[in-house]
Amino acid sequence: MAESSIVTVFGATGQQGGSVARSLLQNKTNRFKVCAVTRKPDSEASKSLASLGATVVKADGWNGEEMTKAFNGSWAAFVNTNSEDPGPTEFDLGKNIVDSAAMAGVKHFVFSSGPPSTEMTGGKVGMKAMDSK
Repeated sequence: MAESSIVTVFGATGQQGGSVARSLLQNKTNRFKVCAVTRKPDSEASKSLASLGATVVKADGWNGEEMTKAFNGSWAAFVNTNSEDPGPTEFDLGKNIVDSAAMAGVKHFVFSSGPPSTEMTGGKVGMKAMDSK
């Protein structure tokens, strides 16, 4: 059997990232190991992922050094940012995370995004979570 590939999931304790992490952990081929990145490794969501076999790593998306360390050895990454995270902008957060993954040599990268709702609806529907991705 081939060696397992590490997939690092940023946002692993959220709805979308958690779903991705759990799906990979349930893969019966054991093809993937999951590194779940969180700011709160003692949270119930983090503990739940660890009980399923994930390696839980404490890192903040705004800290490039922590993120590069979290991505080290990863074959792939799934990233879903939160538009309510503190900091300048979600774009800046995403750039920091992408730069860190590149520095760590991640070969495959999935950045969960969406269409800019304000632009698409001519200003009728504004949604910060979509407009900044």
